[in-house]
Amino acid sequence: MRHALLTMALLAAAAQATAAQGGLIVYGQGGGVWPVVPLHEDGDDFRESWSYGAGAALAVSGFVALRASVTRTSTEYRGTRIALTDDHQRRTYLAGDLQIGFPAYSAWVPYVVLGGGLVRTEPADATQSDVTSPMGRLGLGVNRIGGFFIWFAEATVAGYQFEGLGFKRLQVDPQVSIGLALGIPF
Repeated sequence: MRHALLTMALLAAAAQATAAQGGLIVYGQGGGVWPVVPLHEDGDDFRESWSYGAGAALAVSGFVALRASVTRTSTEYRGTRIALTDDHQRRTYLAGDLQIGFPAYSAWVPYVVLGGGLVRTEPADATQSDVTSPMGRLGLGVNRIGGFFIWFAEATVAGYQFEGLGFKRLQVDPQVSIGLALGIPF
């Protein structure tokens, strides 16, 4: 029991010190993705879906961090333009971001996210090929140091040119997520 209490106290101190000074931050997140641009004027699109992911950040100061993350979703193609044996699609977002926080007078720290990466769409239909597209990303969020960890909530938008399944169209995927992070100070 003493070891568990000591470990929890050290984790709390690490999260507080990392947020204040800098260090390595590891995190997990979950939420949803809602594609808003149809693949075709007839209404073909991808359905909204749950998302989950993880990442690491290098906090270079109390308000600036460089982040790398991977987020997975499982969605369905919805439409009539193509016939698939299986409508399911797995999508992976690989992102690198700059996070800039704004000083606040409380434990809540709002921030902006600017970055980019790749979106990989993997159709379950064996007759279709995987598609990888470069993406740009921006968003807003808030961090809260609470107890042992850093809690966060953020909304991001990924924009990319999707060229697969017979479509070529700009896609915009808003994502909303909440997560939990653990800081490890230098």
